[in-house]
Amino acid sequence: MQPVAHLRHRPDTSSTAVQYVRMSTDLQRDSPANQKEVLAQYATRNDIHIARTYEDYGKSGLSMRNRPALARLLHDVLDENRIFSILLVYDISRWGRFQDVDESAHYEYICRRAGVRVIYCTEPFENDNSASSNILKTLKRAMAGEYSRELSSKVFLGQCRGTRDGFRQGAAAGYALQRVLVDCNGNVKGPLRNGERKNLQSDHVVIVPGPRNEVALVRRVYEWFLKERLSPARIAQRLNDFGLRTDLSRIWLKDGIYRLLTSEKYAGNNVYKRKLDVEFRVDDMRLLATCETRRYGAIVAFDNAIPHLDSDEDVAKALAAMRRSLRAGGKIFISLRDYGALMIQRPSVMPPSMFWDNGLRRIVHQVWDWHDDRRYSAHLYITHQTSDVDWQSSHFVGQYRALTPDEVASHALQAGFHNIRILSPVTSGYYQPIITAETA
Repeated sequence: MQPVAHLRHRPDTSSTAVQYVRMSTDLQRDSPANQKEVLAQYATRNDIHIARTYEDYGKSGLSMRNRPALARLLHDVLDENRIFSILLVYDISRWGRFQDVDESAHYEYICRRAGVRVIYCTEPFENDNSASSNILKTLKRAMAGEYSRELSSKVFLGQCRGTRDGFRQGAAAGYALQRVLVDCNGNVKGPLRNGERKNLQSDHVVIVPGPRNEVALVRRVYEWFLKERLSPARIAQRLNDFGLRTDLSRIWLKDGIYRLLTSEKYAGNNVYKRKLDVEFRVDDMRLLATCETRRYGAIVAFDNAIPHLDSDEDVAKALAAMRRSLRAGGKIFISLRDYGALMIQRPSVMPPSMFWDNGLRRIVHQVWDWHDDRRYSAHLYITHQTSDVDWQSSHFVGQYRALTPDEVASHALQAGFHNIRILSPVTSGYYQPIITAETA
């Protein structure tokens, strides 16, 4: 008697599709509906059944970050038990307006390799992997990335111009301040509450003083800081002892008081784009092998980075690499501990410090093991409060070689830098001495 093999047939998915929909901002509220309507019309004309929709709302197309629907779609594409063999997309830019045109091509290739056919429903060509199709797709991908670059530049210039004209760029105004909507002629249309935004391109938002009691409190905080010399932590404690709360009905924290005292908006200044877009890499400070020659305008080595180098030779190599990477007129900014007195005292313990993180305490202290007159191992202990009753501790070890600011300045001079200055904490406002120098 011959055994009988029971074969499980995979269902026919040749006419079953899923669709991917993406819109860039929350303001494009009709975009997903428009995309779905076009995709539905295409499916009807071609007898295709749409089994599922993957939607990314208000997601930038510049990267894959924070696009859960696309990530889920690619995961399902690779699933051997998937129920579809067609992916419907509005156009090529729905993958994303990547600055690297090969990135969107990569995601399409993942689908094609897995046996899923990608159809661009509004593109004027068939996605049939022909030479003409591939050329047009490459061109479209490049155009999508260029559109993003051009739009970003135009938006940035417009926002900078609006800031110079006194208009607010951004969301919440802050404590004791109020956003007010004005028309193109400067006529007040009314206040904006949290979460509200303008609905006409010609309108603008300005910042004015908020509730009188909040304005009075800000003035009182400045008086306590300037006249009574109270620290931000002490001011926060005093406000909480009085039962006062922030505009979000939260307790006052030291960091909030610090921002209130240092924010330029309380001095009447309108500031925009203060943050920098910085590219991060891992490199050997003595080589800077990943840095291009004479490209950079500034190099920053803060928070005691240079003392990690174990010899004068290593310090000289690091400064030479920095000089090689800086263009003409470029500057270095180096901060380090003031080791002059520490090398004499050779302390074994640094006093603990306490910080507040979202209402929970963080305690930091260090233990130093000295190996000779300059070299020591620093044991960093960080104790985090994770709840009202729970704490978590971490231990880190770093090796240091003590240097004085004058010694670093001497090394910078030997490396070819000029206009070398040493700024004390009193001068700079930073907690460590800072050495600055320039290239010729």
